[in-house]
Amino acid sequence: MQLCERKSFVLSVMMMSFMVLSSVAGIAGNITVSWDANTEGDLAGYNIYIGENPGNYTGVVDLGNLTQFTWNNLEPGKTYYFAVTAYDVARNESDFSQEVNATLNDSNNPPELVAISVLGETQLDISFSEPLQKSSAEDVSNYSISNGVSVLGAVLDQNATVVHLVTSPHERGRSYTLSISNIEDLSGARIAAGSSKNYTMPDGGSDTTPPELNNVTVVDLTHIEVTFNEKVNGSSAERESNYEIDNGVQILKARLSDNKTVVNITTTAHQNGQTHVLKVSNVTDLAGNKIASNSSINYNVNVNERDETPPELVSVVVNGATQIDVNFSEPVVKSSAENKSNYSVNSGVQVVGAILGNSGSTVHLITSAHDKNQNYTLTVNNIKDRAENPNTIASNAAISYDFSGSDDFADNRNVGITPQTFALFQNYPNPFNPETEIRFYLDQQRGVELSVYNPLGQLVKTLLSDRLPSGFHTLIWDGTNNDDIQVPSGVYIYSLEVKREAEKGGLLVDVSIERRVKKMTLIR
Repeated sequence: MQLCERKSFVLSVMMMSFMVLSSVAGIAGNITVSWDANTEGDLAGYNIYIGENPGNYTGVVDLGNLTQFTWNNLEPGKTYYFAVTAYDVARNESDFSQEVNATLNDSNNPPELVAISVLGETQLDISFSEPLQKSSAEDVSNYSISNGVSVLGAVLDQNATVVHLVTSPHERGRSYTLSISNIEDLSGARIAAGSSKNYTMPDGGSDTTPPELNNVTVVDLTHIEVTFNEKVNGSSAERESNYEIDNGVQILKARLSDNKTVVNITTTAHQNGQTHVLKVSNVTDLAGNKIASNSSINYNVNVNERDETPPELVSVVVNGATQIDVNFSEPVVKSSAENKSNYSVNSGVQVVGAILGNSGSTVHLITSAHDKNQNYTLTVNNIKDRAENPNTIASNAAISYDFSGSDDFADNRNVGITPQTFALFQNYPNPFNPETEIRFYLDQQRGVELSVYNPLGQLVKTLLSDRLPSGFHTLIWDGTNNDDIQVPSGVYIYSLEVKREAEKGGLLVDVSIERRVKKMTLIR
């Protein structure tokens, strides 16, 4: 349902559906009201109103950002009327939503199978007449489908009246029967024995129309919502490479919403007041029809510059057995990003250092050694963005990554290098012109040499040859050789050599030299 459109100082709220869920327990009943969340950046919360007569509300509850509320101890047999308003951060309240009503039954009626929605060859949504008990709704043995189709999984929606079924593939154009047993409502009443309903899997050949772009909604400077004119396939809709934005805005993450027509996209920062073009390719509908080649849509960025969106954890890039790069959706505060206690890795991997890259959104983590061919989970807390009133990342934000331990990573344990020795980071920017920044980490005071070579292994320039204290260090290469002459465009190699020493007879003696190398590209 929809509340009023924005007028001066009045919040606009879109509610795609507004459901009233009711159940009765004994002589006292409850009614749960739920609705779709608004997506506007200035939303602060909702008020839910109740009354026993249309348009006459005698009770109200401020829910904050909740989108569901249960009224308890209501009188069975009586009809109740409900409406919702939304308010923004300045406490401006919208008009009332469309009114809905519900009547509590006088007895414990069992749940009924209401409808079956076919979402794809392996997806069904099953709607019931009232909220269900979760364990019975998610027990796959309570569902059976004719013609050899198996139920592989069942998930109860948050509204508690819809169950999402995952099945083995159906045959297109064929009719099926879904039979249900042992499903219980919240009061323990069980669905009638023999409950079943017929449905038909659509013939894919009947849908030959590809999906189209309907609209782009700008949520904030790093989030947009892309709406299609029909439901789209999840794997194609969530492939970041299927989207492209002009003016250097990069796609970081794409997630399909539950209604399957809206894709929520996280990007690098847009420039406020600018017009952009979004291009979409290879997105398909549920029948497999692919969106037209070079489909595009223009949109304007004009948002309240007050940033209320927290940073998001986007990806982890493995750079070695003791180095991972953590990418965030936006630039973050240096003090929070470089606090190693804000990061944790499972399976005993320790975070021993953190350094924020020049982009402001990438953090280089130095860790104890990972084990080969294992999956790890990085958990992040307390990272703040650079808003005037900084927003903090969601509690226990987590992301998984694999460490293969391949030779490409020069497994540190094979060459005697650990985070207790040193680490060399990728230069930034790369490619570069006219100069680039090179960073490295030392566990303690050591003799080091940092040099640049051409692809033939010939020395171009020695940037550093000195004894340095522990910590992070930064040097700049300006694209010149040892004679301060500009070198041509091309690929160059930078090498960091670190001396390991031991005390013998009261003197420090070099016992080994360890080396790390990386490539960089100079463009003139």
